[in-house]
Amino acid sequence: QLVRETPELRFFFADDDGLIVDKNTSDLDSFHKTLLPKNVSINVVYCDWFGGQGAHRVFSPVSFTAISELKRLIQVKGRTGGSNTDALDGFNCHISGFPKGISQPRQKILVVRDNVLNLPTDTPILRIPRLDLKHGQLSD
Repeated sequence: QLVRETPELRFFFADDDGLIVDKNTSDLDSFHKTLLPKNVSINVVYCDWFGGQGAHRVFSPVSFTAISELKRLIQVKGRTGGSNTDALDGFNCHISGFPKGISQPRQKILVVRDNVLNLPTDTPILRIPRLDLKHGQLSD
């Protein structure tokens, strides 16, 4: 069972029956390769972001490279409000990038309900898991 004894764990994960599971592998450096597609197709994706109102309206063109085979993951995240899977009855699965408070994190998998940021807060149309938001802030 997931012990939420640090402020970081309480911030990122809901207070319920989350689990910590051992990866059960001797090769932690290659574990992620068993989860990713072996052959990939690369596509460039272009997005136009609009925000703000009136004189504060902004436009930001963004482009990034996407792996076509991860389309299903993006669809699942859209359907579930940000979870990596739809197979765990509302729980999410994290294999890396944990907040402080997980002992020997490289050897663990977390099955948890994520705390999310709802935007807008009054009638949310976008749900972003707090851990995903943190990863986005820390990545290049």
